[in-house]
Amino acid sequence: MEIKFRAFHKTREKMYDVFSFCENYVKIKGHNETFEKLPRNEFEDLMQLWNPSIGLEFFSGDLFLAECSPSGSNKKKERICKVSFSGKGMSISVWYKGEWWAYGSMNFTTAKIIGNIYQNSNLLSQSFSKAEW
Repeated sequence: MEIKFRAFHKTREKMYDVFSFCENYVKIKGHNETFEKLPRNEFEDLMQLWNPSIGLEFFSGDLFLAECSPSGSNKKKERICKVSFSGKGMSISVWYKGEWWAYGSMNFTTAKIIGNIYQNSNLLSQSFSKAEW
């Protein structure tokens, strides 16, 4: 199992691979394989890797376009989804009618990473994300 993190720097508006971190600092990979130690409060939440069996690597905060349906439903729709991590583990939420909805169980047919919540929040206004199940 591989564990990776990345972080979005608030003022630079750039995503960085994280080399290491502690409560107060984040060490990122900079130019020419050098490292830079910065205060942790300069970053949005750390984004942890999730590598599901479907062959894609997702980080928390990633947005992906998926053909999916809640378990028990045969109606598959194309939706924007995001991966989140908390102290309780990983969850996937679906953007539906302007809100993030978490389902107890979802069936996914396809998935494609399209961005992340920090750099591509404009994707949430896409018309297909408002369709009914």
